[in-house]
Amino acid sequence: KCPKIGVQYRAGVPDQAAAANLYIQQWQAAMPGLRVTTVPIERGSCHVLGSCLAQLSPLSWQADYPDPQDFLSLLVHTGSPYNQSGISLPAADTLLDQADANPNQAARLAQYQQAEQLLVNAVAWIPIGQSMNAYVVRPRVARGYHERASEQTALAVWQRLFLAKK
Repeated sequence: KCPKIGVQYRAGVPDQAAAANLYIQQWQAAMPGLRVTTVPIERGSCHVLGSCLAQLSPLSWQADYPDPQDFLSLLVHTGSPYNQSGISLPAADTLLDQADANPNQAARLAQYQQAEQLLVNAVAWIPIGQSMNAYVVRPRVARGYHERASEQTALAVWQRLFLAKK
């Protein structure tokens, strides 16, 4: 009785197509009769599957800047060009709009948290994976090179780095 489910993947990226097909195989093995299909999408666009957007997406997002707006307002606000799953929760949109314009940092973060909780309660999305990156840094790089969890290197880190003598 479950409606047809679409799994998005980035068109032209063989690894993502293979991952989407692997998800489908595993779900169909666990739930025989489940109707699941792949939905290739072009970068920055949403494609329609029947009368609804694809429900599952192994696509990823990397922070452009360390702020909740980068994840919430850009990914789940109704009408956002990056809202590829079609999430629409007006109460969360209102909180996001308020937070985006709020100069009070503490109140702003509280509004983002409230909006996020509404989205969690509505099961707006479910993460299906989390990547981990590994980097090799030459031993000559001195003064504690490191990246933030967002995979960004702070300006202060760059400013104090130097190459040690051999």
